[in-house]
Amino acid sequence: MDIYLIRHTNTANSAGLCYGQSDVAVASTFEQEVDALLSKLPEFDDDCLVFSSPLSRCVQLAETLSDTVKTDTRLQELFFGDWEGKLFDDIEQTALQQWTDNFATAAPPLLASALRQSLRIMEAADDRRAHLDGLIAQLRQGLSTLPASLGWHLLPSHTPVQALIIGSNEAALAVMEGLRAKGLWVPAIRPPTVPAGTARLRIALSAAHTTDDVAQLLAALHALATPLVSR
Repeated sequence: MDIYLIRHTNTANSAGLCYGQSDVAVASTFEQEVDALLSKLPEFDDDCLVFSSPLSRCVQLAETLSDTVKTDTRLQELFFGDWEGKLFDDIEQTALQQWTDNFATAAPPLLASALRQSLRIMEAADDRRAHLDGLIAQLRQGLSTLPASLGWHLLPSHTPVQALIIGSNEAALAVMEGLRAKGLWVPAIRPPTVPAGTARLRIALSAAHTTDDVAQLLAALHALATPLVSR
């Protein structure tokens, strides 16, 4: 499945306007911008799903891609609080500067809206959480069949970050390099970050991974383990 994230076209509002949920119109260049966009996209199948924010600048673009657009308020843009609808030049510059200087810890008026947006995304992600749980179970089941004599084992965990204990630093690095040669990046974590003799692979799964991705990793680990067991 391919997913395309497409931003709306240019809007007709004044340059330098701070806007989020304000329903501003598209610019007069809308048709030309749509033509440029369509030239970069593949031809969609009839069963392709198109989702859109309910704001008109988004719906108008979405309707050029599909006759059956589904709008969802959880896709609606952020609300910028006291800054919404103001020119950036008219916003109190000290507060604006604090935010632009330090996005990580500064607290602008739009922070509450950003948190609300995060909650909307989380609310809509039950399917992604279920998919990730399935990947974790697939990984743990697949690694449970490694030969016990090898000494590799997973730590107890049902989180997306799984620690596969290898043992020595040299062995963990060798497995990491073996996986990298197969096109897989799984970092080795060694002392002093972890206790001596427990060097490990840090396997980090996400909802963006597929069952095929996990199967590829499992096959690679089993392939690397086989010659070690036969020694």
